[in-house]
Amino acid sequence: MLIILSLANYQLDNTKKHIIYIKSGRKKRAVNIKFPIKIGKELGNIVGHILGDGSIDKKYLQPFYTNSNLDLIKEFIRNMKIVFGVKPRIWAQTKGNFKTKSKWLGRIYSFENLPDNCQIGLFYPRICGLILHEICGNFAHGKKKYITEQIKNFNKQFKSGLIRSFFDDDGSINAESYTIRGFQDDKQLLIDIKSLL
Repeated sequence: MLIILSLANYQLDNTKKHIIYIKSGRKKRAVNIKFPIKIGKELGNIVGHILGDGSIDKKYLQPFYTNSNLDLIKEFIRNMKIVFGVKPRIWAQTKGNFKTKSKWLGRIYSFENLPDNCQIGLFYPRICGLILHEICGNFAHGKKKYITEQIKNFNKQFKSGLIRSFFDDDGSINAESYTIRGFQDDKQLLIDIKSLL
């Protein structure tokens, strides 16, 4: 697209406003991304959830998020719809822990079809992962997750969305002492989250 714009002598910022959709994936489905993408709370929420209980696939660069809390799942779906204008593919997954791996059971088309003792996995098109990496740097690549320089330099609304969603996934609150705790096996990621705080 950038080559075409340079040959046509159009400005990228003006062109972004007129993009109707982008075709993505093997099936070339239309993704209705609204440009320019706003660096705000919704985008921060998406990034925080990916840093918590999500990832961007190493091979296909597809954003993924999983959780057993339906409110957090719905929040992620809503924010991805606001930012990228796209709905997820929803899969049922058995709940795993540190000793056992979770297993994929299959695609579902409604939350009511979720089997008992399972959680939801959301999958999004590759174009969303490419755009997230373009905006935020390589902050999530498979299991490796980072707070990039781009993220450190974003506004307070973005950072507040990121921190809240990260702690929703990987944190807890002690009601007696009002202590907030973050749990994560990546020590450097916790240090970086602390620096954002």
